[in-house]
Formats: sequence, C-alpha cells, structure tokens
Amino acid sequence: MSELSLFNQSLFFGSVYQVTSSEVRATYNLNNNKNGIMYHGERYGCGEIGEFVVIEVGIYAVLGRITKSELEAKEKFLTQISNSDMQPMSTIQLLGNYEILNEKLSTGTKITPRIGDKIYIAPIEFLDKLTSLFENDKNSIKFDFGTFSKGVKGKFQISPEQLFTRHCAILGATGGGKSYTVAKLIEEIEKNNGNYLLIDATGEYSQEYKTILGNNLFLEYSDFTEDDLVSFFSASIGVQRPKMLEAIKSLKIVAYNKNNINNDLKLNNYIVNDLFIKLNNSKNNFNQFLNDKVSSEVLYTNKYKFDINKLSQQIINECIYEEALINNAKSPHNWGGRNETESNYCSSLISRINHRINHAEVRKIFDNSQNPSALKLKDITKIKSLSLELVTYQFNLRPIVANCIARQLLANARKGDYKDKPLIVIVDEAHNFLNQSIGEGDTNYRLDAFEILAKEGRKYGLHLVLATQRPSDIPDGVLSQMGTLIIHRLTNDRDREKVERACGDIDKSVIGFLPNLASGEAIVAGTGFPFPISVKVNEPKNPPIIKSKKFSKAWETPINKV
Repeated sequence: MSELSLFNQSLFFGSVYQVTSSEVRATYNLNNNKNGIMYHGERYGCGEIGEFVVIEVGIYAVLGRITKSELEAKEKFLTQISNSDMQPMSTIQLLGNYEILNEKLSTGTKITPRIGDKIYIAPIEFLDKLTSLFENDKNSIKFDFGTFSKGVKGKFQISPEQLFTRHCAILGATGGGKSYTVAKLIEEIEKNNGNYLLIDATGEYSQEYKTILGNNLFLEYSDFTEDDLVSFFSASIGVQRPKMLEAIKSLKIVAYNKNNINNDLKLNNYIVNDLFIKLNNSKNNFNQFLNDKVSSEVLYTNKYKFDINKLSQQIINECIYEEALINNAKSPHNWGGRNETESNYCSSLISRINHRINHAEVRKIFDNSQNPSALKLKDITKIKSLSLELVTYQFNLRPIVANCIARQLLANARKGDYKDKPLIVIVDEAHNFLNQSIGEGDTNYRLDAFEILAKEGRKYGLHLVLATQRPSDIPDGVLSQMGTLIIHRLTNDRDREKVERACGDIDKSVIGFLPNLASGEAIVAGTGFPFPISVKVNEPKNPPIIKSKKFSKAWETPINKV
C-alpha cells in the first residue's frame, strides 16, 4: 500500500500531543467528524473506541487503536459548551510499526511517534490485508472468519496455522456467540478438507456428520482402565479396591485361557463356569503362569477382554485367605478358605456393580446387540463428530467416558496416526471434562487425559480447540497451552482475570472490552497475532441447534394441574 493511500487526507483524524512508551494522546476536531464519515461507500467512525489508526512517522506508519476518548479536564464540568469550543482527546494504544515500502508489520514500538505527528483512520484496504501481514507463509489457506468489528468493517481472514498450531480456546458467556464460532470453524475446516473431530457434549451441532455414542458407536468395558472401573463402581480403598483389581486380573487370565486353550500353563484346573476359582486351591500352576513372560501381557494390558458380567461373582471368589491352614500350620503354596469379613466388606461393591452394569442408561452406551455392526472407540479416527447427548451424568460416567476418548486419541497420536494429516479435536463445553476428579483423599482419581493431550498432543499432530463458557474452571496449565484465544463476551470477573493471566498479550485495556461485546463479536489474541484484534465472526451456514424453549410459545397452551 502506498504512502499516499495509507495517509489519506479524507481520513485525517488529529495530531499527537503526548507520547509514552506504550500509548499516545491525540487532539482532534469533534466538529469535523462528530457522526463519523462516509468514504468510498464505507463508514469510518473517526474516534470510536476500538478503531484502528495509523500515525505518520517518516517511512513508517505506527499502527494504533483508540482505547479512550474524553474532554480536557477543565472542560469536563462545563454544562453549556458549543461543538466549536470542545477539545476532545483520545488515548491511542501503540500496536506496532508498518514499513510502507516493504509492506512489513512488526510488533513493538521501535519507532515511536513524536509530538505533532499526524494521525489518520486506518483505511479499509489496509485492514483487509492486516491479518495476512501476521502470516509468514503468504500461500497458506485463509479462513473467511469475519470482519473487524470496531470502526470500519475490513475483512478478517485467518490461516489454520495461526489458529491451531499451538491449540486454540473459544471462550464466552452464554449468548455471546461461542457456539456459532465453533460451527464457523468446523465449516471452514470442512471446506478446506481438514481433519477434525468434534466432541459435541449436547448434540447441538450439525446432523450431517454426527455419530452418537450409544446409537452408532459403542464403548466396551475394555476401553476403560482399571482406575476408570474403580471410579465408575466407586470401590473404596480398604478392601474393595484391591479385591476388585484382583478379580479383574483373574478374569483376564480366564479370557487368555479361553483364547489359548492348548497353552501349557495348566490353568484349566482353576477355571469353572468362566470364573477363576482360588478357594482351597494350589498356587503352583498359578505361580508358574506369573513367572511366564506372557503374564505381563495378560494382566497389564487390555489385549484379553474380560467379561464384565462375571466381575461381581469373581470378587466373591477373591474373598479368601491368602494362605491355607493345613495341620494347624499356614501353607503359602495354597489359598485358604472363605474370608467372610472381606465378603461382607465387598457386599456393597457387588451390589453397585450389578446395579450399574444393568442400568438402562449405562447399557445404552455399552450394549450394541441391536446394532452389532456399529463403530467402536478404536474407530474414532473414521468419524467427524461424536455426540455425547445420550451419555448419562449418573455414576460419573460422562467425565470418565470423555477422559477415555481423549486417552484413545492420544494413544492413536503416539502411534503416528496423525503425523501426515494433523487432527484438530474440538471439545465443546470443555469445562465439563477438564479439571475433573472423582472421589476424595486416598480414593481421588484425576481425569487428566485432556490435560496430557494439551501438553503432548502437538508433537504428534494432535491439536485442541477448547470451547467453554467458564474459563475459570479450566486449569491454568491447560489454558496457558492455548496459543490462540477467541474471546466472546465475558461478564464474570473471575473469568476475565483467568483470561488475562493466560494470555500475555491481553492487558486491562482489552479486558475492558469483554463485558460489552455484542453477540458474535470476539477478541482474537495469541502467538499468531502481534496484538489482540476485535472481530465480528461470520455466521455459519449450519448454525448450532438452540435447545432452549421459548416461554411465550410454550405458554400458549394451558396446563391442567390439580
């Protein structure tokens, strides 16, 4: 852009009268631009808060943004004053330097304005190309994301590298436009053949690619780790947890033996009705199995899938004395008889297991008998959108399932599944799945798969987009990993403070905009941008389904109550 078009007299705003290291103050004539101006068919605010300006400094243009406007202190108390007598002042935050000849934008203020330098409103042609100046690769894909939302409406285009390379977070209170932004990103990724997976917490997004957990994708209990199962069944730490873990190992041995019927480890003597019987049995063959190299694969991996329906019965079989009493002497080579005390301690656990695995809401996501050809968790790379709308909140099942999904994705990534085509994982309502733990004290189990994914995922081609209305509930360590923040309206003080701590580019002047952003407006900030930018996000072609009811419509029909 030429110097002449950048410093256009028709867009002259005012002059610098005070300079600091980070901002300047300017005087301008309110009479000339009280209601803004129209130039080449576009309206320019000429002094509106958030508007971009350029300050003429030799061969440079210093880019700035208006953050404050006021009258001189001596005039603030005058009640009768004409426009011609007013002397308004603007505070302009300095954002960066633009080399006009090289068309290069750099952050910081290595060239600072001087008193008397002229200030112009940034023309729309300059704003249209502003985001491309941030991008090192000029040939990268550009998303048609939105327009600049303050002052003139220049196009805001953004590359996937700027958005996703160091993860992304979409933050905003209810009604601020967060869900529309998620839908718009999905639309742009889809349009450009991107590889993505949406974890849709409530089923509000497009039906076109939706896979529903419990409808056309089902889990297996082998997808859960032992800690997942302990948490799901609420096994206490004293007797219940160790007996349950032993029961799982015993059932894995049963599964191994069934798949290797001709093995020479002589395990058949222990197995009756698909249960591993230890009661008064010899340990010799069992110890031989433990010493065999295959035991680690059987006991400590999920290669051999055990029958969850046998778990409660197997726990009963684990409630025995570890050593038999033979001729009034303990025998370490044999298991003993029934330990009624342990059986009594485990009775409540056995009841919970039987209740939960047979509960209709639980069976819904594990029982694929009505759809045997349905997808499994290992097939997750084949789908674009996974809805959790059928997953119950009871028994801590929903956060455990989400953690299980994240763990599977990370396992796939470590195998190199996303090396050639990175996967963007979009997690809606992320506050429901991060910073979660189950139990208290010694039984506390942290569901941290998403946090590990945020820290390790990028090097394996796995990139996160977290969408939440409650940033304060996202762990500091996760939010600090987000290289790009798209921040819609935030009215809660704790949420704004969390955002300010997480992103060094956001200061008090930017935080001040957040409570007053209109629906669909957002501040975009992060490592891919030299400074925060206020944007009006384009509406998606397939907006999310808003499930809240209209009271007036619902109340048209009378309700008969006793």
